Amino acid sequence: MSGRAPAIFVSHGAPSVLAETGPWQLSLEMIGRETKPRAVVIMSAHWRSRAGFDVGFQDEFETVHDFSGFSESLQQFIYPGKGDQDVAQQCVDLLKGAAFSSALDLSHGLDHGAYVPLHFLWPKGNVPIIPVAISSKARPQDIFRVGEILAPLRNEGVLILGSGGMVHNLGEIATETPTSSIPESWASEFEEWVLKALADRDFSALCDFREYAPHGQKAHPTWEHFAPLIFVAGSASAWNEDFQELYRGWTFGSLSMTSVGFGINYRQ
Repeated sequence: MSGRAPAIFVSHGAPSVLAETGPWQLSLEMIGRETKPRAVVIMSAHWRSRAGFDVGFQDEFETVHDFSGFSESLQQFIYPGKGDQDVAQQCVDLLKGAAFSSALDLSHGLDHGAYVPLHFLWPKGNVPIIPVAISSKARPQDIFRVGEILAPLRNEGVLILGSGGMVHNLGEIATETPTSSIPESWASEFEEWVLKALADRDFSALCDFREYAPHGQKAHPTWEHFAPLIFVAGSASAWNEDFQELYRGWTFGSLSMTSVGFGINYRQ
C-alpha cells in the first residue's frame, strides 16, 4: 500500500467468534478489504516471553489451539499465515538498537489472539505476519516504547496491529448470557475513559491506567490484554493522526469487543 499504514487495535473476544457472523466480524472484513499492507506486525495478549520482546518467524505459521471448552471444529481451524523473515529481523534489529532484549523466535506459532482477527481481516493469509511477544518483565511504558520503536515500519507499508481486549475480566463476565450487549456500568465507564484518553492523545495517562482510570483494576486484573492497545498507541505517537472508533460492542455483559485505529484513510 502507498503512504503510511494504519495502526489498529482489536478486542478479539472468545475463540467462538470464529464460527459466528455479526457486526464485529463484518467490521474487520471491511477493514481488510480497504487495507492492503505490505505486512502486519502484531502483538497478541496471548504471547508472552520470559524476558525480551521476541519476534516470531515461520515460513508457514502453526495454528496454535491454545484454548479448551469450545467446539471441536475450532480445534480443527487452520489459519494460513505466512511469515516474513526480513521484516521480522528488522523488528529485532530496531528493538535491540534501542537497548531492548529481542531475538528471532522460530518455534512460536500463531495463538488465537492473532489468528482470530487475522482470519476476518485477511482470510486467505495473503499478508505476511510478524508476531511480537510481550515481555513478562515489561511495564506499560516499555510496551508503549516498543510501539514507538517499530512505528517507522508504518512508513514502509507495515500495519501495526494489537489484539487484546479493551475490557477483560473473565471473572466478571455473564457466562449465561453470551450474547448480552448491555455492559455493566463499571465496564462502560472504564471503556469511555480509555476512548477519551486515546482521542485526547493522553498516552501518559493510558500507560498509568490503573492509577487514573475508573475501575482500572477491575477492568484488567491482569493487564496483558491491555498491553496491545498501549503498543498501538505508541506506534501512533509520532504523528498527529486522526483517532477513529472502528467498532463498539460488548459480549457476555462486560467483555469488550471494541476496535480502534489511527491513520485510517477511509470512513465507515
